Amino acid sequence: MKKLATIISSLLIATALYSQRPGRIKGIVLDLETGKPPDGCIVKIVEIGTTTFADTSGRFEFRNVPAGVYTLAFMFPGYSRTIISNQVVEEGRTTFVEAQLLKERAGGDVFFIGGIEVTSARDKELLPEEAETKTRITSAEIEHIQASSLGDVLELLPGIEISTPGLRDLKQAKLRHTETSVEAGNLASFGTQVIIDGSPLSNIANMQVDIGMMTTAGSGVDLRQIPADNIEYVEVIRGIPSVKYGDLTSGVIKVHTKSNVRPPRLKYKNNPNTQEANLGGGLKIFGSDASYNVNWAKSIRDKRIEGDEFSRIALQASLKNRLFKGAWLVTNRLYYTRAFDEKDEDPIDRSRTARYNREWTLRYTHNSDIDIGDKGRIKGVASANYTKQNSFYQKLVSRDNAVISDRMTEGTQEGTFVGVYISKYWVKGDVWNIYLDLNWGNLYPGRILSHNLMIGTNWRYEVNNGPGRIFDVLYPPPTSGMRGDRPRPYDDVPGILLGSFYAEDEISGRLWRDFTLNIGVRQEIYGFKGVNLGGIFNHNPVFICNNGLFLNPRINFLYRLSDNTQLRVGYGKSSKGPPLYNIYPNPRYFDVVDTSAWSLDPDERFSIVTTYIYNRTNERFKGYTQDKYEASLDKRIGYVGLSLTAYYNRTKGGFTSQTTPVVLFQYSRPNWPSLEGSTVKDTIFSRIQKPMNWVSIDSKGLEATLVTKEVPHLNTVFSLQGSYNTTSSWDENGVTFTLSERRVDSLGTEVVPCWKSTGKWSEKLMFDYKLDTFVEPLGVWITLVGEQVVWDRDRYTGIDDSLAVGYLSKSGEMVYIPEEERASPKYKEIRRIYDDYKYIIEDRPIKWMWNVRITKSLFKGSEVSFFANNIFNDRAIYSLDRVYPGSSSHSYRNPSIYYGLEVSLILEDIFNWPYWDIF
Repeated sequence: MKKLATIISSLLIATALYSQRPGRIKGIVLDLETGKPPDGCIVKIVEIGTTTFADTSGRFEFRNVPAGVYTLAFMFPGYSRTIISNQVVEEGRTTFVEAQLLKERAGGDVFFIGGIEVTSARDKELLPEEAETKTRITSAEIEHIQASSLGDVLELLPGIEISTPGLRDLKQAKLRHTETSVEAGNLASFGTQVIIDGSPLSNIANMQVDIGMMTTAGSGVDLRQIPADNIEYVEVIRGIPSVKYGDLTSGVIKVHTKSNVRPPRLKYKNNPNTQEANLGGGLKIFGSDASYNVNWAKSIRDKRIEGDEFSRIALQASLKNRLFKGAWLVTNRLYYTRAFDEKDEDPIDRSRTARYNREWTLRYTHNSDIDIGDKGRIKGVASANYTKQNSFYQKLVSRDNAVISDRMTEGTQEGTFVGVYISKYWVKGDVWNIYLDLNWGNLYPGRILSHNLMIGTNWRYEVNNGPGRIFDVLYPPPTSGMRGDRPRPYDDVPGILLGSFYAEDEISGRLWRDFTLNIGVRQEIYGFKGVNLGGIFNHNPVFICNNGLFLNPRINFLYRLSDNTQLRVGYGKSSKGPPLYNIYPNPRYFDVVDTSAWSLDPDERFSIVTTYIYNRTNERFKGYTQDKYEASLDKRIGYVGLSLTAYYNRTKGGFTSQTTPVVLFQYSRPNWPSLEGSTVKDTIFSRIQKPMNWVSIDSKGLEATLVTKEVPHLNTVFSLQGSYNTTSSWDENGVTFTLSERRVDSLGTEVVPCWKSTGKWSEKLMFDYKLDTFVEPLGVWITLVGEQVVWDRDRYTGIDDSLAVGYLSKSGEMVYIPEEERASPKYKEIRRIYDDYKYIIEDRPIKWMWNVRITKSLFKGSEVSFFANNIFNDRAIYSLDRVYPGSSSHSYRNPSIYYGLEVSLILEDIFNWPYWDIF
C-alpha cells in the first residue's frame, strides 16, 4: 500500500509539472568586441543540466522549458565563461536572452598574430563537456604546425607519430591502431568516417586495383586531397559517436571549413620539398555570406628523379543565407579538387617504369537547418560527389618468348609468342557518390529530466561506371606464372545503395549530481534491394539487402562526481559496408600452354593455349562490425586538467583476401584444331585470392591527457598526451598454402598441404610533451614538442600450430583432416616448420624526436611561421632482429631533419582593401 501511494504521488507530481504550459528560451550569442557569433558556443541551463549549441549565426533555443527562474551558462574556447542569472520563464511565453562573450585577457588571454587568432592552445577546457571522447583542433593550431592537408592535422592526436609534412606520401586516418597487418591497417583507415561540412567522403566505389602501384581502394580516403588552410576546425571522435554517424568503425573526423565573411588573406609556405599558396576570404552579396578559397600545392618526392611529384589544386566556394525571417538557414558549397601524382620515366631506369594518377573531384553540398517552432528543428544534408579517376602504369616486361592468349571466354585457341615489350595500361573510373541525410530534433526540458530527441535517416548511392581497366591484350601487364590478364569495363559493375535509420535521446538531469545519458540505436542497411512488409508478422527481416543488416545500439553516460571530477562510460556497436571491389573483384584468368613450338621463323611458330576463368564475384559479401567499450575519469585540480580513458575495440568479419588453390590441367591435343581425343598430360597447381569476411582485430589501450591553464608570469601552457595500445589481428577461418607439392608416403601420393593462417600482435607506448609559450607584446607563439616512443614491439601469433588442417590432392580435391586426427603420425610429413628467427619478438628501443614551431607577427595582418621537425636529426636507426640468419635489415624510425617557412598577410590591412559588401 505504501509503495502504491508512492507511485501515485510521483504520477501526480509529474502530471502537475507537465500540465503547465511550458515556455521557451531563445537568444543569440555574440562576440562583445566584433559582434560576430562564435560558431558552436555551448549554452547550458544550469538548474536542469540541459545543453544546446548556438548555430553559425549565434542563435540558440530551448523549447518546452517549465516555468521558473533559471541561470544560463555560455562556454566557448578562448572566451571567459559567461553566466546570466535570474532568467524568468513564464507559462506559454518566450524569454529572449542576448549574451555577449568577452575574450579572456591576462592569464589565458587571446590575441592575434597577424591573421591567426591564438585561442585554443591557451584555453583548453579542463573538463570535457560531452560524454564522447573527442579532440577539437582549431585553425590556429593547424596554421601553427603548417599543415598542408588533413593528414598533417591528425598528427596532433594522441598515439600518432609526427612525420614529414607535405604531400609526398599517402596519408590516411588510423585512430587507436597499432600496425599489425596490411588488412588491419586498411580496415582502420577504411572504417574512419571523414565528414566535410556534413557530407561524408567515401571510398566504397574505388575500383583502382591490380594497377601495379599504390592505391587507396579497399582502405581510407587519401587525406592529401583535403587542404588544411581552409579548415575552421576539426573534431575527431575516437570514442563512441552519436548514432547520427554511421557506416564507420574506427571513429569520426568532422571537418568544418571556413564559410564566414572575412577579409581576403594570402598565404605562402615553402620547405625543402613542398610549396603551397592559398587565397581565401568572404564577402556579403545581397545580404548573403559568400566565401571562397583557392589552394595550390606541390611536393617533390625525389629531387634526383625529374617528374617524381604530387601536386594539388583545390577550389571552394560557399553561399550562406537565412530565409523566411531567419527560420531557414541554407548553406550551399561547391568543391573542386584535382590531384597529379606523377612519376615520369627515368632515362637511366632499365625497367622503363612510369606512372601517374590524375583524378579530379567535383562535389556539391547543401545544408539546411529549419526552425519549426515548438515542434523542433529539421536538419538536412544533400550532396553529390563525382570523381574522374585516371591512373596509368608503364613497365618493361621480359617474358622470354612466352605464349599468351587474347581470349575473353573460357576455351582453347592458338596462342601468340611475346618476348620483350613495354606494357602500358590505364584504370579509368567515373565514380558517383549521392548522399542524403534528414533528421528531426527537439528539446524537452524538465525540472527532473530533460530530453533532447532526434530521429533521422540517411541514404547513399555509390557507383563506378567508368571505362575500367584498359590495355592491349597482346601487351598485357606483368603477371606471375600462368596467370593471364584482361581488360575489364566497369559498366557491368552494379552500384550499391546504403541506408540507415537512427533515433537518439540525450537525457540530462540530476541524480544526487548532474548527469547526461545519451542512448540511441541505428539500423544499417547495406546493399538495399527492397522492403518486405510481411516480415513484420512472420519475424523475418523487413529490409531486403545483399550485404548485411546491422542493428547498432550505442550509449554514453557522463556523471559529475563533484564540481571537479566526472566519470564517463560508454558502449557502442558500429558497422561498415563493403567496398565494390570486394563484391565484384576482377576475374582471374589462367592461360595454360598445352603445346608450344618456337622457331626463328615466325610463320613456323605454333602454340595451343587453354584459358580458365575464375569469377570471384560475391554479391552477398557482407560488411563488418566493431564493438566499442570505453571508460574515462576526468579530474580538475586547480589549473590542471587530467583525463584517463581506457578502451577496448573488437572487430569481427573484417575484409581479407584468402589464398585459395586452384587445379589446372594441361592437355595433349593430337587432333587439333578438333578437341576430340584430348587427354590430360599434367596437373598444375596455382592460386587465386578471394575476398572473405574473416579478419578479427582486438585493440585495447589507455589514453592520458594532462593540460594546464596558462602559468602566470611564464605565459606558458604545458600539456602531456600519453597513448598505450596493443592490437592483435588474425583470420578466424583463414588457411595458408604452399604451391610446392610434398610426397607423403602414408598417403601414397603428392599433395599440397594447408595450415591455419597466422596472425600478428603489436604494442606501443608513446608520449607527447608540449610547451606553448606566448609573448603577446612581441606577437610570438613558441611551441616545443618532444615525442617519446617507449615501447614499440611486435611478434607473429599462431606459428606454434604446425599441424596441417587439410591438403589438395592431385585430382584437385580439397581434403580436410578431422581435428582429432591432425596430430597423427600419418600427417607428420605435411606439418609446418618455421625457422627459429620467426619466433623472435621485435622489440625496438626507446626513441625521441624533438620539434619546434614558432609563429611571429610581422606587422598588422601579417605573420611568419617556422617549424623544424627532428631538430637534432636523430634518425633512430634500428637493426631488425627478426631476419633470416646471416642477413641484415635496417630502418629509420625518425624522419630526417625537416623545416619550413610560411608567410601570410591580410590584404585589407596591407592594401587598405575593405570588406567587400555588394549591395
